[in-house]
Amino acid sequence: MQIEASQAVQKYTEEHECEVDAETILAIFIDNFGPSKNKIEINDYEISNHQGDESIAVTIAIDDTTHHIKGAGSGALDAFCNGLNQYLDTDIDIKKYEQSSAGKHKNAQAIAMISMTIDSEKYTCYHSDPDTIKASLSALLIGTAKYLESKKHL
Repeated sequence: MQIEASQAVQKYTEEHECEVDAETILAIFIDNFGPSKNKIEINDYEISNHQGDESIAVTIAIDDTTHHIKGAGSGALDAFCNGLNQYLDTDIDIKKYEQSSAGKHKNAQAIAMISMTIDSEKYTCYHSDPDTIKASLSALLIGTAKYLESKKHL
């Protein structure tokens, strides 16, 4: 994700013919890789594991409309990916996944970063949340929302 972030910063500096400070770099990062402009979020999720196979049921909200996504896979992200692929008739493929944390103890935030392709188009995104699973699922959803926006489906 460092390469994608540095490319976004370089593009900004070339377009604006300026140097950037840390605050501007953070704003560039959030604008390029953070939540989409449309309101899309995870309301609820439930994961079950049966003999190593994971199933997931996720309720997402797009604006005021609720959607229920169900999937199965080798882990929570794989299951959600499979559910989104089936629900949207897409081909989502996670290329790289990273997770880190910010803060300490009970105030810590999980930061999930995902590089993925959807129907051969590349998306890189992140999300932070106290819940590590929700951070990961939300990062995947943000990339999906950016794809849908590019196709004018949102």
